[in-house]
Amino acid sequence: KLEFLMKRRGQMKQVQSGMIAECAKALDELPGGKKQGQREETDNAGDVPSSEARTQILTQLVHVTEGKIHVELEHARFSVELAHIVETQQGSKREAANMLNELQVETITQMPRLEKIEIILEQIRLLLDLNDLIRIPSVSRKVSYRALAKKDCKDLKIRYFELMGEYFQRQKQYFCMARCEHEIYLTALGTAEQVEQNESDERAPTATARKNTHLVKSDAASSSPTNNATKKKTDEKKVVDLVISPEMEKRALTSISNCAVLILLSEHLTAKEVDDQAECCAFSPQSTQSDRSKWIAELQNNKNLTHEAHTIHTIIKAFNSNDLIREEINQPINELSQSNPLLANNADRQADLNMRLSEHDILVAASSFSRVKIARLAELVALSEADCEKFIMTMVNAKALVAKIDRIDGLVVFQRRKKASEDVQEWNKAVEKVSHLIDKAAHLVVKERMLQRIGAAQAQQAAAQAAAALE
Repeated sequence: KLEFLMKRRGQMKQVQSGMIAECAKALDELPGGKKQGQREETDNAGDVPSSEARTQILTQLVHVTEGKIHVELEHARFSVELAHIVETQQGSKREAANMLNELQVETITQMPRLEKIEIILEQIRLLLDLNDLIRIPSVSRKVSYRALAKKDCKDLKIRYFELMGEYFQRQKQYFCMARCEHEIYLTALGTAEQVEQNESDERAPTATARKNTHLVKSDAASSSPTNNATKKKTDEKKVVDLVISPEMEKRALTSISNCAVLILLSEHLTAKEVDDQAECCAFSPQSTQSDRSKWIAELQNNKNLTHEAHTIHTIIKAFNSNDLIREEINQPINELSQSNPLLANNADRQADLNMRLSEHDILVAASSFSRVKIARLAELVALSEADCEKFIMTMVNAKALVAKIDRIDGLVVFQRRKKASEDVQEWNKAVEKVSHLIDKAAHLVVKERMLQRIGAAQAQQAAAQAAAALE
C-alpha cells in the first residue's frame, strides 16, 4: 500500500514526506526500534519474528524512497539501519557494504555533519573487513581535514585515522602510517584544535577592526572591575578545557612512540611519492611531512619521547648522527623488537628495521668516501659483499644514493657522472681561483718590496744624520 500511495499520480511531495515520517515513527515503536530497545519479540501475527518483520519493512522503505530527493535523508538512515541488520544478523558484509556505497551522504544537506562522518567511517570499516582496498581512497576523500578539525569531532577524527592507518598498513606504506599516528597524537593532546582556534582568533580582529567607534567603547568598558572579573573566569575556564585526561595522555604517548617506530621503518621517498601516497587521506597542515630525515631530527627533540620512551629516543638519536651505528645500538634494537607491539612477533618489520640500519651506515660511508673497495665497505657496515651490493642497488633505485659499482675492480664510486658542461664550469672556477691567488701573491710581493725599500731608505737617512752629527 505504501508503494502504491508513493507512486500515485499527482501525489504531492509534502504528503510523501509525511507518510515516510509516519512510517519512521511506527518503525521506532516496533520491537528492536529506538523506543522499544533491542528486544527479541515476535509480532502480533506470531508468524514472522520481529527482526525479519523489521528487515522487510526497512527493505520496503528503502525501495520506495530511492531516487526521491525530498526524502533522501530518510532513505539514507533507512539504508544505514538495514545495512547494520544485514551485517549483524545475516552476516553478509558484502551486501551491507554495497548498500552503504550506493549512498552519497556528502550531498545530503539536511544530514548533520557528524552523522555524515560516522556513515563514511562505517563504509571504510566494511571495506577494510572485505579487504576491498581499491574503493577505500575514493571513500576516504569525502572527509576533509577541516571537517575533522572541529572540537566536537575529536573521537571521530581518532577513529578515522585508526582506520586509515590500517589501510596504509595493508599497503605497507610506513610513512603514511606514521603520519596517521602523528595525527592521533596531535588530536589527543589537543594541538590541532588549539592551532585551528588560533587561526580563527587571528581572523576575528580583521572583521572587527572596521568598527573603530565600537573599539573605543569596548576598551573603556573592559577596564571596569566587572569585566575584569568576567575575563578572569573565562581564562580559568580555558585553562580547565586544555587539561588532558589520563586516557588521552596515554593514547598520545602510544601514538608518538608508534610514529617514531614507523618513521624508522619507512623507506627513503621523494616528496612526490609521499604526496601520491597521502593524497587519499585528510591529513591536516600541522602534520605535513615529506622528508624522512627532517622528521627524525624533529622527533629527537620531542619531550614525550625523551622522558617516556628512552629506548626509542636512543635509536632516534643514533639515526641523527653521522656515525656507523649498527654495533652501537644493537642492544636497544633487540630490546625494542621484543617490547614494542609493532615489532614483536613480526619478522618482516624487524628485517625492515635492520635494512634501515644498513642503509644509514651506507649513507654515512658515502659521505666520507668518494670511492671505496666493496669488501672494505661490507666490513664497515657489517654485511656480506652480496648483501652490501644489494643494498646499494636498492638505494640507487630509490634515488636515496648516488653510486656506481665497478665489479671488475671491486670498487664502489659514490660520485655522479658529470656532464661536459659541468666539467668546464668547474675548470673555469678553478682557473678563476688560481688567478685570484696569483694576483693576491703578486700584490703581497709588491707590498713587501715597498716596505723593504722604505726600511732601507730610512736606515740610510739615519746613517747620514749620524755622520753629520759626528762632523
